[in-house]
Parts: sequence; C-alpha cells; structure tokens
Amino acid sequence: MDDSDTEWNRTVPQAATHDPYLPSAASLPPSSSFTGTQKFRVLHLFSGPCERKDSLSAYLGAIGVEVTDCDIVNIDLPDQDILDDSAWLRIRSRLLNGYYDFVFAGPPCRSFSASRGAGPGPPVLRDCDNLYGFPKSRGAELGLQAHHFEQLRKDNLLAEHTAEACDIMESLGKGYCVEQPVPWGGAVTMFSFASFQNLISKGAQIINFDQCMYDGLSKKPTALLFGNSDFTSLVAVCTHPPVEQVDDQGRRYMAPHPSFVGRKDENGKYLTGTLAAYPAKLNCKLATIINQALRSPS
Repeated sequence: MDDSDTEWNRTVPQAATHDPYLPSAASLPPSSSFTGTQKFRVLHLFSGPCERKDSLSAYLGAIGVEVTDCDIVNIDLPDQDILDDSAWLRIRSRLLNGYYDFVFAGPPCRSFSASRGAGPGPPVLRDCDNLYGFPKSRGAELGLQAHHFEQLRKDNLLAEHTAEACDIMESLGKGYCVEQPVPWGGAVTMFSFASFQNLISKGAQIINFDQCMYDGLSKKPTALLFGNSDFTSLVAVCTHPPVEQVDDQGRRYMAPHPSFVGRKDENGKYLTGTLAAYPAKLNCKLATIINQALRSPS
C-alpha cells in the first residue's frame, strides 16, 4: 500500500487468468437473449478503469445489464469523483429517483488496511477505539502528518457516501453490496461505522471468502456486506497447500501464497496495491449473483 497514493483502490487491473471453464465477457451470448422488457441498471462505485475487458462491468454488460462505472481514474467520464459535492448530489438524486436497480461498491481501504504499520509501510491511522481515525492531538506522538489526516477525512467521507447509497437502496427495497478486506492484526473495518451498523440493523448480512479461491494472486480474505441480495454462495476458504516461497531478502519460507506486505515493485509502489483489482473469475461470479438479484428480487 502506497501511503502517497491519492487514487482509489481499484487503479491497477489484475492480470486475467485463463480458466477454460470461465467465458470471457466478449464470448457470452448476446444481451438480447437474457433481457426481457425491463432494462436493469447497476451503479458500480470505485469500479477501477472502465476499459478493463474482464471487469465486473464487462460481464454485467454482456448479459444485458447497463452499468455506470464510477472511479476517479476514469477522467473522461462525468461524475466520477464522489468527493466532489456536486457530483455526489447528482448521483444521490439518481439513486433517490430509483434510476439504479443495484449498487456494488468497493470503497478504498487504504487507511483501514492491516498492511499499514507492517515493516517499512505507512503508519497506522485508526484502531478499535478510534474507528474514524486518531485525533490530530496525537499526531506528534504517532508520527502522523497533515496528509495522513487528510487521507482519513477523504476515506471517511467515501465510506459514508457508500453507506448512504446503500441506505437509499434499502429504503427502495433494492439490492446492494459493499466489499472490504477482512480485518486482521488489530486493523478495523469500515463496517463498524455507525452508518454500516445501521444497515446491519435493517437486515444487511456479512460473509467472508478468500480471493485465491477465485484465481486471486494471494489469499486476500475479503468481506461483503449486502442487502436485498444473496452473496452467500461466494463463501470459500483457502485450501491451497503450502509451497516454498522466497521473500525480497532471499529468505525462504513455506506458505500457500507469497506475501506482498511491505514489498515494492521496480517503481517503488507497494505491491499490495496491485492486488486491488478483482480476478476475472471473481468478477464473473459477482456478475452472476447480481444478475440473479436483479431478476429475482428478495
């Protein structure tokens, strides 16, 4: 995780794996064979680059679902920065008017990540007693600078906008799903925020799964909070056997998958950032579940 990175957490597409049982979005049947008279619309918040060929949006589009991607990396599209008040108000208005039938979101976890504080990585910015971030009064004690508190402000606002979008969908009886890492090592999750706890009180559920079971490059335990839909079929725990791994210092160890925590690429970027994009197999599975929720609402 790059502490200086100001982009959201879906900026680096993960290389697609070629599973013979996994169709590419382009090879799926024409959308007309899936659609009836109703046109379904999905809002994908923090979607990553819209041009990725095996993205969640590509798979949904291939089965006739209209998807609005929203991520600041898509600089040529309107209303991509939901930190911008005017952009968020327009998105919120469309949500309230029932324009979208489902919301899927993966808000940035950078200030929540358990990778923070590991080795030479960026500092921890929050804990269980300070869910919304350490106070500025402790900045000197914890070695935090102005840009750390600005990152907290932005990430908290993005989380609250995500929760608000889901709450609107809940009020309309429509489906939603939010993805975050499973917290470990003392890290906290935005699902502990009051706004997400409010969704849970209204019936939202949380399930966990390991992305390596969907061709992810690492185990990457992932949590989904969802309502008016059913993502329980995604539950899968890593069953891969340990194999010999080598860290960046040449030390050998046994583990099912290599560790990326604290490691950087040749450009100085933390390798954990490259794991942000979902593997193609997971995108295909997510698209199937969302499609089922759209056509057979709870």
